[in-house]
Amino acid sequence: MLALSSSQNTAFASHNELTQYLNTLAQTAVENKLHQNLQWLALLQHKTGWLGTLAETACNAKQSSTITKSLIDDPQFFLAEDGKYSAQAELLATIFALNTTDVSDTNPQCRFPARYAWLAKQLHFDYSKITKPNCKRFQEWFSAIAPESLTLIFPSAYINSPASAFGHTLIRINQNPQHNQDELLYYTASYSAQTNAQDSALLYALKGLLGAYHGYFIINNYYDRVNMYGDSENRDIWEYDLNFTKAEAEMLVANLWELRESNINYYYFDDNCAYILLALLEAGRPELRLTEKFQTWITPIDSIKELTKINGLIGEIRFRPALQTKLSKSAQLANTKEISLAKKMADADTNLNYLDQLALTPTEKAKILDLAIDYLSYTLPDKYLGFDTYREHTVGLLNKRSQIDVISKPISIETPSIRPDEGHESSKFNLTSSYYNSQFFYNLQFNFAYHELLDPQGGFKIGSELLFFKTIISYQQHENFKLNAFVPLQLKSYSPITPMFTPISWEFKLDMQRLAFDKKENHSVYSLGGGLGLTWGLKQNSLFYNLLLLNSTTSRHYAQDYAIGGGAKSGFLLYWTDIWATNFYLTGTNYFWGDNHQSYEIALDNRFTLNKNLALKIKFSQSKEFQENFPAVAIGLDCFF
Repeated sequence: MLALSSSQNTAFASHNELTQYLNTLAQTAVENKLHQNLQWLALLQHKTGWLGTLAETACNAKQSSTITKSLIDDPQFFLAEDGKYSAQAELLATIFALNTTDVSDTNPQCRFPARYAWLAKQLHFDYSKITKPNCKRFQEWFSAIAPESLTLIFPSAYINSPASAFGHTLIRINQNPQHNQDELLYYTASYSAQTNAQDSALLYALKGLLGAYHGYFIINNYYDRVNMYGDSENRDIWEYDLNFTKAEAEMLVANLWELRESNINYYYFDDNCAYILLALLEAGRPELRLTEKFQTWITPIDSIKELTKINGLIGEIRFRPALQTKLSKSAQLANTKEISLAKKMADADTNLNYLDQLALTPTEKAKILDLAIDYLSYTLPDKYLGFDTYREHTVGLLNKRSQIDVISKPISIETPSIRPDEGHESSKFNLTSSYYNSQFFYNLQFNFAYHELLDPQGGFKIGSELLFFKTIISYQQHENFKLNAFVPLQLKSYSPITPMFTPISWEFKLDMQRLAFDKKENHSVYSLGGGLGLTWGLKQNSLFYNLLLLNSTTSRHYAQDYAIGGGAKSGFLLYWTDIWATNFYLTGTNYFWGDNHQSYEIALDNRFTLNKNLALKIKFSQSKEFQENFPAVAIGLDCFF
């Protein structure tokens, strides 16, 4: 355990002797430039930022630049008034805070055990002069967590929640398996925004971009996290063992104690769960310098990709399927009748003895009841079933299953051949040559994040799309560059119907694009719209999707400035091979309120994967805006980075 955990003592040095001793310690600390030491900066969460990185590079310094600022926004975290901006001031304040005879938990050494444990080692504290408190609260907390090693946890992307649309990362703090072999009882540390449940997805995104949410570290049992992510939100979980030593894990956990009540303003693209957890890992092993590689934005999967690049850092990698994944596999092994009976038995209105009235073998009954119990766990006590009824019916099914002397066969679920960290990079640059409205264009496209329907699918969920800040700049001969499209947000989730599940497919978009009003003029149109529908699965993971649409647009070139209408979209998302995929769709909208007009598009969009970060796109389309028809052809190259 940390050196701080030794038994308490009360110093016998006089006030003058203690003051003189602390002055000596402070002088030694400054002379040795401890305020520039990577470990000290990591414990304070002091980061150089892009300005500090440039200064460090210019000076060719071996230690971090002095141009730093702490990520922590809570003033209670600092002992110095300017500790957020001055690592040296905080170092001196930490040393002079030792001028106390307090042996209770209010002693600064109990509030900042990681800082003082490291300083004690660097400056060789003389505890005959310094009071050493017992720190009972910290010792009890630390002993309960009992850090031995670390595992990075990645619950996969959950597009139905804006906070988890890119996935999430947290750290599991493993105990000694000789003392506790149940990893579900280990503790986890995660960082997340303290949001308002009433905030809409758009308001959440806006506040997240502006840093309007406070973020805090949360400590839970791993069981609670698996239950929330894997069972409630149906997200597959990946576990990446980190080759941290016990001493490094202990230092990280001690720093977590210091951070546990401190606010860090949450920003959706940089100071998010991924970045803050990398900063926490640096507290355990500062020489990794993980956060320096992400000066502008970071997604959770970006952080994992960076960790996998470090030789010897990642140990074993495991896949923990979500409850829905396990239930889908069980349903594949059952016939239509068994699935229907299982769903019927999961209904609380069904008599528990219903199966006894049917001509079923004990093996068939056991199989149906196993499926019913899992399905009931998947549905949970939703709005159709109160918790008391849910619990009572679950116990009844379990009792009924225990009366059947048949051992359930374990369900084997294969680990996906491509992990999320092995998929394409998060950002994309595209160069396209196109013919539209009887004119040739060259388009430069940049996607800030993250994944389109036809992008290489390895490591991503088929039928999902998440775009942030897609920007297309067009160039036409004899004309200037023009902003052809800007898409702040576009989401698509086409989940297929199965015998067990009937998910709703949906899409949402907020964009600006230049459309042809006639054969001569293209004008900017601003749109907000979405749709709901159903999707059916085809062979080779292909999909057939159908949605009803509602769209609102505005343009100063409309006769009435705005247009609101409804329509439909139908399409086939076809994966012919690992290399070739096609999205063939037809969409049409009738704008009946405001500027009355119709639009439609029929398109054949193809993607040919050259490697996971390089793809060729070829698109043929025919569209109609107002009374004009516009054929178009486009060929482009996607480069992910």
